Amino acid sequence: MSKHGSLIFDDRFVENLEIKLIRPPTNPLRRELGDIEGLAHSIKNQGLLQPVIVRQTGSGFELVAGHRRLEACKLLRWKRISCDIRNLSDREADEVAIAENVQRKTLDSMEEARAFDRYVRDYGWGGVRNLAVRIGKSESYVRQRIKLLELPKEVQDMVSSGTLYASSAREIAWAKDEVKTELIERVSNRAYPSRFVKTLAQSLCKPSDHDLDDFSMTKPPSRRDERIINEVITNTRILLMRMDLIIDGLSDNDLLKNFLMELRFRIHEQVDMLIRLKKKLADTDQRSRIEGAGIRR
Repeated sequence: MSKHGSLIFDDRFVENLEIKLIRPPTNPLRRELGDIEGLAHSIKNQGLLQPVIVRQTGSGFELVAGHRRLEACKLLRWKRISCDIRNLSDREADEVAIAENVQRKTLDSMEEARAFDRYVRDYGWGGVRNLAVRIGKSESYVRQRIKLLELPKEVQDMVSSGTLYASSAREIAWAKDEVKTELIERVSNRAYPSRFVKTLAQSLCKPSDHDLDDFSMTKPPSRRDERIINEVITNTRILLMRMDLIIDGLSDNDLLKNFLMELRFRIHEQVDMLIRLKKKLADTDQRSRIEGAGIRR
């Protein structure tokens, strides 16, 4: 301990600093800080359990990690805050900020992706390996997160809001371009597990098992045929809606939920087949009318 009461740890020390001397981070990792009032209430009752991390810059200090804690203390009108003061370069500050937030799980998957991507762009692709070591994750984890940034904005927003798992979004990101749009439409705003999304992506890449190219009729379709097809499509869609209600009521770790989602997908495939059949019947009917008109002439 120093003569001023600061706790010294090698090239860093902990000291109560005036909050007005601390400026926000140059590159904040989070776009939204979340429930600051709730955190302030917790700090008021329990105290600040962990100091924020800062580094000295010129005549003041720059916040490295602990943005929410700092804002909560400001809300409580604290004049001073406990700070872990470290001697850090720009790169080291970025590494500490990312590691702190990843370990505390304060970033959503897209915030992680943006933080990792900025680090790699600033320090080169060798940064993937260095960053993985610093945050205690695999290189694959870092690369998979960065891959999420290739997704359309609406999909990234679903990941940020929690309506689409990051692991499921990853399967979309790695899917073939020709099936991505349909895959996104199928899984939008539904928390499907990654295994289901992967199976769906694979099935969309394969030719349908119910290819209608060989389907033919010995006579033009009747109104009865069309009515039956429409009734089956309508009733199957109602079934899918009711299944959605049941599935939504199950917990994410329920094995039955995964089974029902895969079953729902299989039924949805049948609806798609019926719609294609309906179109084929309509085309057959149109050709029959044209041929009949030609004979009469």
